[in-house]
Amino acid sequence: MRKLLFKLALLLLPIGIIVITTNYMVDPANIFSGEKYVNDIATLMVAGNNVDNVTNYDERLLQQKYLEKQKLPADVLVMGSSRIMEISRGYFPGREVFNIGVSHGNINDMIALAGLMDSLKIYPKEVWLNTDPALIARSGQGDDEWQTLREYHSHFISRYCTKNSITPFNEFALAFKKYYTLFTFDYFGKSIEFVWKKKSKKFINIGKAVPQIYGRFSDGSIGYPDSYKFPDTNLIHHNAREFAKKGMTETEEGKLTLLNCLIQYFRQHQVKVNFLLMPFHPEYYSTVNNRQNNLLQKAENVFRQIAKQNQIDIFGSFSPEKLGLHQLHFYDAMHCNEAAIKKVLSTKN
Repeated sequence: MRKLLFKLALLLLPIGIIVITTNYMVDPANIFSGEKYVNDIATLMVAGNNVDNVTNYDERLLQQKYLEKQKLPADVLVMGSSRIMEISRGYFPGREVFNIGVSHGNINDMIALAGLMDSLKIYPKEVWLNTDPALIARSGQGDDEWQTLREYHSHFISRYCTKNSITPFNEFALAFKKYYTLFTFDYFGKSIEFVWKKKSKKFINIGKAVPQIYGRFSDGSIGYPDSYKFPDTNLIHHNAREFAKKGMTETEEGKLTLLNCLIQYFRQHQVKVNFLLMPFHPEYYSTVNNRQNNLLQKAENVFRQIAKQNQIDIFGSFSPEKLGLHQLHFYDAMHCNEAAIKKVLSTKN
């Protein structure tokens, strides 16, 4: 038995070394080389350059590096999920804009980013907050992604919120998740595919040019490729309906508490707060409301009530019909195009 185990060990050890070495050296998702990657991108952005071919990176870490390098505060700060990441300085002519939106952003992300800004003493003149159902939902995609900025989350909570607002995190679980990746055949497969297809993690400094692959503008906003900006509308219609069938989760009271805490923080620092209600694709909106007892309408009512209580201006609506939008105004179920964004920013109600 011992001889068999010894032979198995001799057989598996080289395989294990190959898997670990390949995963670490190729690292297609920048799990182990991410800090330098985003630091170099942030350096270019703060210098006024746009960057293309920006893929597979920790968006929260990029925002940290981006904000740490800023020399002046923004006139306009845009916060939220990927649904607002296309909002650029072009929508606010003559004003300094920072877009610090992150994919799957929820209230814990906003708290962590506010804690980061507070530690840096960055206080914009006004903030446009993407108030989505996912912001305060019980659970959702990317629930733990904010933990990249956990020290700033703790900083904010300890200074500005009550003790029962604390959201726990597990330091060991985060470290385990990262280093476990080294040993997985799934990541090994992705690494091999990355090399086989001759993909590159090298981002491109394009100066003032518009990103063509997938990039970031110097103000933090995102640059989508044409393949995403001009989709097959029939396919998007179908996908929006199917995506809606997965459902959305209800509001969590603890996250509402955090939202109110964030609002009071901005008011304390004389920062004007605006709520942004970004519309959903018509098919997605109607399907969710029909299947979940008008959940999206109820969520909008919650945000409108909070805005009224705090004398906050509110722009847009989750309902595309209210804004006169149709399926041609959407890239997919969740993200509207530039024309729709312009409509939202002009619809104060």
